[in-house]
Amino acid sequence: MADRDREWLAQVEVVCLDPFEAYRNGLKPHLAHATLVADPFHIVRLANRALDRARRRVRHEITGHRARRGGPLYDIRKILLTGCERLSEKGWAGMRSTLDRVDVGDVVVACWLAKENLREVYTVQPSMKPPSCSTRSSPSATKRSPPSSPPLRSCFAPGTPRS
Repeated sequence: MADRDREWLAQVEVVCLDPFEAYRNGLKPHLAHATLVADPFHIVRLANRALDRARRRVRHEITGHRARRGGPLYDIRKILLTGCERLSEKGWAGMRSTLDRVDVGDVVVACWLAKENLREVYTVQPSMKPPSCSTRSSPSATKRSPPSSPPLRSCFAPGTPRS
């Protein structure tokens, strides 16, 4: 960055980078005016780490010890990190069965759904328009009750479209 002239640096509007703090700190002196964005790979990686930490925490609450082969949440650790579109029927069945038995508070399910929804954000095409927010200003919108959402586990079936 030090080799670039000020005019060139002033034209930079957006910088895509790894969310590692040292990279941000390295850019500050030269590109403080630029908008920083993290790339999808690293964001999804952070979501996978959060999901894995939640899985380990729930497993530890249930068993009181570290992971062992044959432990239900240990056995599905890689399946949870796989994108839902890549799961086989066997993978879906194993994940659902295990989480139905073990994840009583739906903590791991909620983290998995959050990770998958985050992944879905990055698949939106630039030509797609955002949903209209005009219903917020309509008087009837405040009188309507919110739609009832299905139970969390019902969002968890293969082939079920996610919203």
